[in-house]
Amino acid sequence: MANCTNCGAKLTGKFCSECGQKKFSPHDLTIGKFILNFFEDFFKYDSNIFKSLSDLLFRPGYLSNEYVKGRIASHVKPLKFFIFTCIVVFFIGKMFAQNDYSFALEDLDFMKASIEKVTAEKGISKDIFIEKFNSNYFSKISFYYLIAIVVFTLVLSIVFYRQKRKMAEHLVFSLHFYTACLIFSLIDSFTDNILPFSYYVMFFVVPFIYLFFAVKHFYIKKFLPDFSFTILLYVVYFVITYYWIIITSQITITFF
Repeated sequence: MANCTNCGAKLTGKFCSECGQKKFSPHDLTIGKFILNFFEDFFKYDSNIFKSLSDLLFRPGYLSNEYVKGRIASHVKPLKFFIFTCIVVFFIGKMFAQNDYSFALEDLDFMKASIEKVTAEKGISKDIFIEKFNSNYFSKISFYYLIAIVVFTLVLSIVFYRQKRKMAEHLVFSLHFYTACLIFSLIDSFTDNILPFSYYVMFFVVPFIYLFFAVKHFYIKKFLPDFSFTILLYVVYFVITYYWIIITSQITITFF
């Protein structure tokens, strides 16, 4: 008789009689099953949200480890957690930190010519164009983040290919990492007026520290390999984030 991977109780059917988790199998770590599970329970209220939030922020890599070990019912599932965080972060951000959610498009030199061309063709001012651009851009920000997560997942599968992990395991790690980064961005929205250097801390320093401990907990246990891989992955994260903004900005202008 098998045991529940979440609480350890004996299983007598498809669901655990103690915690209610469905019987876990390696098949649950396929991409198809991962997405199916998301659609099955996305709209269900999850009482574990606050515990999962605490574990996500203060125990980097812990939730990812829990998920791949089959302890699923005790935590919010990764994709559901990410989408929920996107909704909360941008809803609160738009309400209380409007300036932080206005992309400074005019600060990008290579965009100036495109802005002048579009505004001349549309017969509108630059301010109106940028306002409409931001509305269009941030309405699709969750989709942009998901693409970045997919790219980061592919990089993880290459960097840690010797561990022979399934792609869904790397996806779980990526989702948790980017979910944490979203929360850091929200924290910056509220501390930016108090601490002038908050932006640099929350967008550069904290993600690096968080990534180091997450990699240490989930992938490797030794300090030096951890640090080396963290630097590599952080560079990838930074490049993805920076160039994805540039690429999507150009695409948005093209189809404006």
